[in-house]
Amino acid sequence: MSKNKQLLDDLNYLESAGMTVDQLRSLHHWAERPGSEERVTFNSARDYFARDHEMGKNNSVFAERLHFVAEAHKRDMSKLVELAARTFPGSDIDSA
Repeated sequence: MSKNKQLLDDLNYLESAGMTVDQLRSLHHWAERPGSEERVTFNSARDYFARDHEMGKNNSVFAERLHFVAEAHKRDMSKLVELAARTFPGSDIDSA
C-alpha cells in the first residue's frame, strides 16, 4: 500500500472514529501559527494526500503523526492518542 493510500485510510478512520477537526489541527505543523490552522480540515488533508503530492519535511511529519494516532486508536490506546494530540505540536519529533 502506498503511503498516500495509507494516509487516506487513516484520515477516514480517524474521522469515522470521532476525531475532531481541532484534534486534527493540533497534529499539524501549523498548530502554533495563529490564523493559518483553519486551512487544516479532514477534507483539505484528504484532498492534499489524494493528489499524490511529494511529502516535504512538514507534510511527512504530519503524515507520521496521523498514522501514529490512527494505529494507537485502533489498538484502543486512547490515552496515548490524547497525549499525542497535546504533545506533538510543541515538540520537535525529529530530534527524538
